[in-house]
Amino acid sequence: MDRAVLLFLQSLRTPAVLTAAAFVSALAEVSALAVLPFFWLDARGGRALSSFLVTLPLCAALKCAVARPRPYTVGVTARPAFPALLPLGDDRSFPSGHTQLAGALSHALVSRRKVWTWFAAWAWCLAVAASRLILGVHYPSDVLAGVLLGALSALLAPALSSFAFPLFAAVPLLFPLFPDAEFLRAAFLLAGGAVGVALSEAFPLSPVPFPRRLWRLPAGLCAALPALLLPAPVCFAALALFCTLGARALFFLLRI
Repeated sequence: MDRAVLLFLQSLRTPAVLTAAAFVSALAEVSALAVLPFFWLDARGGRALSSFLVTLPLCAALKCAVARPRPYTVGVTARPAFPALLPLGDDRSFPSGHTQLAGALSHALVSRRKVWTWFAAWAWCLAVAASRLILGVHYPSDVLAGVLLGALSALLAPALSSFAFPLFAAVPLLFPLFPDAEFLRAAFLLAGGAVGVALSEAFPLSPVPFPRRLWRLPAGLCAALPALLLPAPVCFAALALFCTLGARALFFLLRI
């Protein structure tokens, strides 16, 4: 069934469809870059950042544990001709990282009072999932798992700023179970972010007019710079800590 659905979608490929699929996949990847500025500028950004931090090690751990080869590596689909801005990444297929990230971020931003946000979230997840299948880099079960795991990450996100944050901070201890560099980086990001998001509540931000609030962008970058001087993988934990707690404390002191 997995293979049949994939081959059917592959039969629909045209140059225009491939270009659209590549654009959607690239947009899903680039959306991760907006998480941190959103956290700095908007109070609603906390859940989006927490979902992002939770979903990264979850995806990396499953890729390491399952180690399912991508369709093009076993001859099910042809190796895709990607545009320069859309690298292939690793050759592990399950789950779909792009779809999982789309699921995590979109479900973190939905509102219970606005039904249309749920439709928008699922429409975006469906678009990203379809793009990955049309490009031939995932099986249908990969993208389905990605959407569900992304939604699960969004549900777990609020725990990051609660009493449960030490559990998230201990995730790097699971490295012997998932001996993979990608998992180690993601786990340290989650560890630093868990501590930072939880403790940043000690620095409540007062309402600031939007033009003045934009000063948080260069201030946040300055707060993160010292982390780059540390060795890996500690630098990833420090980067997440400085971008959350460090930046929040700096905004509080500067009243921006």
